[in-house]
Amino acid sequence: MSRHESLRDKTLGERALILLPFYAAAFIVLLCGVSAVNSTIDDSGLTSITVILSFVGVASSFVMRVLGVNPGLPAWIISGLLILFVVKHNSVADLIFSLLQASRADPTSSASVGIILQWASLAFSFTMISNQSVLFLMVPCIAMLGLMSSENLNPEMVTYFLNFVLASVFLMGYELHLEKGEKLSREEIGPLVRSLLFISLVVVTSAGIIGGIFSAALGIAGRSIITAAADRLSETGVSLMLPITADSTDVLSLSGLPPSTSGRVVMKVKARRPSYWKERTFTHYTGSEWHAGMRFYETLDGQQLGERRIYSFQLDQLMGEIPKGRTRLEQTFHLEEELAGPLYAASFPVEITGRFAEIAVNPYTMDVNVATSGSVTDYSVVSLVPSVTPDDLRKASNELGREQADEVRPFMSGRVPLVPARVIELTREIVAGKPTQYDQVVAIQNYLRANCRYTLNPPTLPPETDATDFFLFKSKAGYCQQFASAMAVMCLLSGIPARVAVGYAPGIWDSKEECFVVRDRDAHAWVEVFFPGYGWIPFDPTAGVQVEGQGIFSLRRLYSELVSLVKSRRLMPNLMLGMLFSLFAFLVVQVFALVSLPRPRFKVRFVRNREPSEKLWRLYKLMCRVLAKRVGNRKPSETPNEYLKRVESIGNPEITEAVTALTEMVTAAFYGGKLVTNEILADASKCIRVVQKLIRRNDGNGQSSDSHVVRVQ
Repeated sequence: MSRHESLRDKTLGERALILLPFYAAAFIVLLCGVSAVNSTIDDSGLTSITVILSFVGVASSFVMRVLGVNPGLPAWIISGLLILFVVKHNSVADLIFSLLQASRADPTSSASVGIILQWASLAFSFTMISNQSVLFLMVPCIAMLGLMSSENLNPEMVTYFLNFVLASVFLMGYELHLEKGEKLSREEIGPLVRSLLFISLVVVTSAGIIGGIFSAALGIAGRSIITAAADRLSETGVSLMLPITADSTDVLSLSGLPPSTSGRVVMKVKARRPSYWKERTFTHYTGSEWHAGMRFYETLDGQQLGERRIYSFQLDQLMGEIPKGRTRLEQTFHLEEELAGPLYAASFPVEITGRFAEIAVNPYTMDVNVATSGSVTDYSVVSLVPSVTPDDLRKASNELGREQADEVRPFMSGRVPLVPARVIELTREIVAGKPTQYDQVVAIQNYLRANCRYTLNPPTLPPETDATDFFLFKSKAGYCQQFASAMAVMCLLSGIPARVAVGYAPGIWDSKEECFVVRDRDAHAWVEVFFPGYGWIPFDPTAGVQVEGQGIFSLRRLYSELVSLVKSRRLMPNLMLGMLFSLFAFLVVQVFALVSLPRPRFKVRFVRNREPSEKLWRLYKLMCRVLAKRVGNRKPSETPNEYLKRVESIGNPEITEAVTALTEMVTAAFYGGKLVTNEILADASKCIRVVQKLIRRNDGNGQSSDSHVVRVQ
């Protein structure tokens, strides 16, 4: 007899009670995998739909399992629906692409694979009508957790993983007991669940301790090996700086995916004032992309200071004239991941301190590339950030000096973008009548803020279409990249040197740690405009983004953060995280309850032999409570036969007959060693129903003298 068939011999209620913990654990497993993907994508619509479908899918499989539906039926239905979706989208590839596009996931990233696994798991959750299929659910879920951890490892992801392991161990243990489906009774469920929860928690705790010890040892050994190898290479004179070659970081696409809205912490910056933390500068516009065209880097010599090196920029050698109107800003960066490639820093860095093997700086953009000889997550930067007023920039001469002309010529020579005529005409209308370069820049910035809408889901840029033309005249909606690109193009059309910078906005000030906390969602793009004598000055055309004038302590900013937590797409992941923490607390309570029980292992082991007798004894005590108002409560020292004599005093032969029958069952079971069967329990229940009926009949008001009903717990 198979496990599926053995459960059919039980009533619907018994089946539901036996299978409920099994499918509840399966739901937690699925929710952990789905939540891992949702926390990485951080899309409110996707989160709500997937969580609801997770519950509906597992609940549907549970109901179908209880009702005894053929396991192949839902699989055929899901397969048919999948075929319909494929036919509607012409091919499987188009169907997958539509899912990725709806989630705004990069097709080349791990998140896209996670989304595909997520939807496959949700479809599979409607077909889990066998133990094997429920156990198989763990496979795609562990894959989702692994992929998303590699992309977005944070405490939230660790919480999902720990809950997944807890639920998986419980799931596998419970499945072993379901192999004896025809023997498993509802009274065994409670002790069994507590035992499995205890085992699951022990397994997870042990694995965490052992894994932590091994990972710490391997981390120390790995760092020492890498550092030693780097030192040997440095002694040989081999450069550790990677060659500057074109890659994805050298291209800013205007038709790609929007910046991440994840709350993952990227870095923490200690500085006395907010600033843009720039990573890369883009100088050449192609119509649909920006390229980092000025790729001339000069390697700097550093001065050893303990384990760190100080790199001071020789500005008189890197550039002809040092910009005026600048303020010294010291910054200390702590990155959540090891530094690789471009260095984050406020505008115009002049000194960098850190455990770097080499540093190379671009004299035109002041972008910095680094090579490390080990794990580097902390470094310090001193920058000369702009500290100018609008009047200063208005007074800046429109005539460039010879050295300044040399500085901006690479950005302007042959660089007037080739755009549709209406973009040029619109730009002329905007800057017409503006007397200074600053007024023209501000006019372009204000036009974009007033006439274009900020959104993370703009219309897709059609092929062979100029991005600026599409943004200004068709979509009129986009995120920071479209705003910054359009402003830079319009400045260049006006003869104003401009470029696009990318990095991170200042982040949110943490008063406890006294630093700016920068997250994934702070990724940003802005414009840098060249003013003679003052150098490159940042401008931000993105609507709703204000950097200048932000105070370190701001009640308004704190209020806006609290409101955004309630209204934004981050609410559902936080709620799910709270649910998982609540589950963990429940597990701890269950473990303490299990430990406090006397000899819990023996209780689980012998409960199958004792429980039928315990059921019979509970039925007998229930009958005594029903008769209590007629003959009084049964004394603890009173035997069943002695209590029967008191019942005979009622003078009702039918009541006496029913009580006598139940008393004989109890006497035979507890004094004669007779095995209690389900038939005996059924007869005992009938006896109590007879007694209740007769007592209600004899009551003058027609009401029962006791509100107890026959129910075997």
